[in-house]
Amino acid sequence: MKFKHTKMIPGIMMIFAVLFFNCASVNRLEVDADSNRQMGFQIGDTFLSESVKIKDLVVEKNSAGNIITNILFKNMLYSELNIQVKVEFFDENGIIIDDPWGYKPLVIEGLQEKWIKFVSVSPKASTYAISFKSPD
Repeated sequence: MKFKHTKMIPGIMMIFAVLFFNCASVNRLEVDADSNRQMGFQIGDTFLSESVKIKDLVVEKNSAGNIITNILFKNMLYSELNIQVKVEFFDENGIIIDDPWGYKPLVIEGLQEKWIKFVSVSPKASTYAISFKSPD
């Protein structure tokens, strides 16, 4: 007996794989700290990219020369949004500077905005990348 729908199985498996792996994907924004210019944006989770927006970036340096970045996130949903946010700092050669903190949890109420602050651990930082994802 032949099944008519066996040709659909690879397609269904592909959809499942995309949905499954998309849940753990990360969205990433790369920024030049001196000019506060966006250098690149990668979307790994399309639902998350439409649910939360980066509305503003305020970058400054403290007296030691470390980058301080304040990031304004906006929840575009009517319901509460839980995400995890991480900032990685890089030197002028693009080498990552040690990241002792990892991801920080961020909860934003529906249609609200929230600021979060990160400080580089070294004054050698010249660029940074903001990554955000759904909780594991």
